[in-house]
Amino acid sequence: MLTTFLKAVIAVAVIASPVLAKTSGGLNIYWGQFGDQTDRLASYCDVTGVTSVTLSFVNKSPRYGNGYPGINFAGHCGAHCGDEEFYVNPANGGNTALIMNCDTIKQDIRYCQSKGKRIILSVGGHCKSAPCGYDVLEEDEAEAFAKQLHSIFGPYDPGFDGPRPFDIDENGRVAVDGFDFDIEFKYDNQAPYIRMVDVLRTLNPSYYISVAPQCPTGDGYFQLKELVYGARFDAFFVQFYNNPGCQASDNITSLYETWSTVLSETRYNGEAELFVGVLSDPLAGGSGYVDYAALRYMVCQLRDKRRFGGLSVWDATRGSSNSDIDGNNFNDYAARALEFDCDSVAAPTPTFTSRLTSAAAVTSSVELVTSTMFATIPHTTTSCGPEHCETQVFAETMPLYTAVCPGKNGIFFHLPSRASDALGAGEAAQATPAITPVISDLAVDKQNAPPIQTSTSDAGAKRVDIISVMTVSMMVAGLLL
Repeated sequence: MLTTFLKAVIAVAVIASPVLAKTSGGLNIYWGQFGDQTDRLASYCDVTGVTSVTLSFVNKSPRYGNGYPGINFAGHCGAHCGDEEFYVNPANGGNTALIMNCDTIKQDIRYCQSKGKRIILSVGGHCKSAPCGYDVLEEDEAEAFAKQLHSIFGPYDPGFDGPRPFDIDENGRVAVDGFDFDIEFKYDNQAPYIRMVDVLRTLNPSYYISVAPQCPTGDGYFQLKELVYGARFDAFFVQFYNNPGCQASDNITSLYETWSTVLSETRYNGEAELFVGVLSDPLAGGSGYVDYAALRYMVCQLRDKRRFGGLSVWDATRGSSNSDIDGNNFNDYAARALEFDCDSVAAPTPTFTSRLTSAAAVTSSVELVTSTMFATIPHTTTSCGPEHCETQVFAETMPLYTAVCPGKNGIFFHLPSRASDALGAGEAAQATPAITPVISDLAVDKQNAPPIQTSTSDAGAKRVDIISVMTVSMMVAGLLL
């Protein structure tokens, strides 16, 4: 299919021939908040150039998980939404928020590690307002949480008889290689999270520990300032997106230098690696997406700078569906951007980008930069919480954001999504000439694609299953180029 990459790839082909050079950084990809069982973690570990995969998320602290950490991997555990099985807390007989039937994930972690990929487990996720599901408010609480993460997801300890959701069996113990802190709320007291990092490092000095702060560092906007300055991290996966004026589509060189200065000012992180966090698709976030030409040029600007660690991509599943006519997707191109020779790379001509400006209301319109066409889409949505499912039908008017291009089965339309409660979430739709849209988020046959399953990671931890993308009414006169 033709998507956002087409113009960028053509432009790059004109600018320079691809001459391979030394790799100029690592590639971290976030995975877990989109897709279902068909979206296998292992497939992303086959991408040459991927050095680490960060699983998202541990979205509940023991405070809100009935005494245990809670995990949320959208539709990747169990057969479908609502099919998850949870460990029971033996102290009170109640379910925890720790899923026990993530069978494909545990198999794929071992596969990825056999391919030399680092597997990191991220704590956090989107949180609009307190309380957040991953609240840690006291330092003794933080210490207990860190010890549980180590015992449950770290190297096997025969003395621990609690849950181990990633173990395959008694002879197949599986441990993650480290932990990521994607804390997206500005806590007044961040000492508990600093304590968590310190305890994890004491328990296993070989852990790779990263943090994913948002880009702004100005007074009043630096969400994780205390954590950044007070804990020791191996890597910073800075989110250069969703913050207009402070994202990859802006002056990335200046923004990178600002963050490099921040790290030089910290007590522990002067030698930490600095990764540029980017969106894998306009649908993966609200703003800041850059296409391949801009991505490659950005890497060439930064590759020789101190602390440059590479790229960090949100989100792998979205990136797999943002592809060109040859089937090369964003994840492939991100890896290539880190490998190509920079001698003949020129500044890219400004190309089409898409910015979502809608608010959280499901009936809000989405305003895009260059769109002139609109579609009205009725959605049927099921929100699956821990104890119930509620069905809701709503209509939404949304503008198209790409030109119509011929695909294998005819003409495809790409629709942007509304803003979602999930971190960087959104529902993508494609329409055939018969105006029967097909969800395009998974790397499967688009005519038989299963529904997208997205997930929030706030205190409610509701999983959103788009049951179907329904009839689309469009005005297409004059859209063909």
